[in-house]
Amino acid sequence: MDQEVIKKYILEGVEIGLSTERGNLDEIVNEINLLRKAYDQDPVTNVIEFDSPMAAIKAHSKDGISLSNAFYGQFDTHWLQSAVAKAKEETLDIPEEKYIHLYNLAKMVGWFWLSDDTAIITHKPTEIHMTPRKSSSFITGEIGVLHNPNGLAIKYADGEGVYAIGGIQLSKDMEWIVTEPEKLTPGNILGIKNTDLKSEVIKMMGAGGIVDLVEHTVLDEDSFVSYHSPNSNVMIPPVAGLEQFYKDNYIKKVSNYKLLELYIEDNRRVYLEMTCPSKGERHVEGVPPTIKTVADALNHKEGQPLGAKYVPPMVRT
Repeated sequence: MDQEVIKKYILEGVEIGLSTERGNLDEIVNEINLLRKAYDQDPVTNVIEFDSPMAAIKAHSKDGISLSNAFYGQFDTHWLQSAVAKAKEETLDIPEEKYIHLYNLAKMVGWFWLSDDTAIITHKPTEIHMTPRKSSSFITGEIGVLHNPNGLAIKYADGEGVYAIGGIQLSKDMEWIVTEPEKLTPGNILGIKNTDLKSEVIKMMGAGGIVDLVEHTVLDEDSFVSYHSPNSNVMIPPVAGLEQFYKDNYIKKVSNYKLLELYIEDNRRVYLEMTCPSKGERHVEGVPPTIKTVADALNHKEGQPLGAKYVPPMVRT
């Protein structure tokens, strides 16, 4: 199958998996009974609905429902979409009625459980939060992963849900990362045992947040003069013959920079700290650890040769 066609089917499945539209109960029950009919089962006579899988399990765990015997509805699309794709390509040897009702249910419902006469269904989340992830794979690169540093990454109507950072689900003992931000101290962050999670938390804090949390050393400081126009959104490089015009008609301002060194678990990192002279905003971004001066950090940032004299834009916004 052509790669673009495969990509199309996968993205269609992802759209189902990320849907937060609540399904219609009558349509859900109809699909459940059509599915049962396809497998020679009688229609259900009892339907119990919940807003979340957690609520359903809490209410019926004594009846034997658990993670292991659930149908995962919208989260089952990874194989259901494959069945649909193969069917359209006429390479599937399973009768349509054996899978199509599960596929239709995936569009309308979250987790569900079926017994001889009862269907327990849970509705889809009301919120799903994602973040892009740089990757050579279009799946992770374009779709991203579960992530919400400010609350539940998956949230249901009854308040239940899942916390996740950078695609890593937080266990109960790690939910403080999101729910108690005052605990995001260097000691607590560096004490996280899961190295992937620790890396995601450091990334979540941002360069500025990490610099503030961790003891650091100033390797170099420098400042550069530029001219600012409040009515211009264009950054103009130096132009011979116009220097006096800029000096006479624009506002002279000084941009201050610091090159900072810090260590995170023996890993040396170097950051360039910039203070915007127009708005006073502070910006911090990582640079290669081999850089030793502010000038070279700016050369690296602007694609200029390292070691060359840094020439700032004459006019900045």
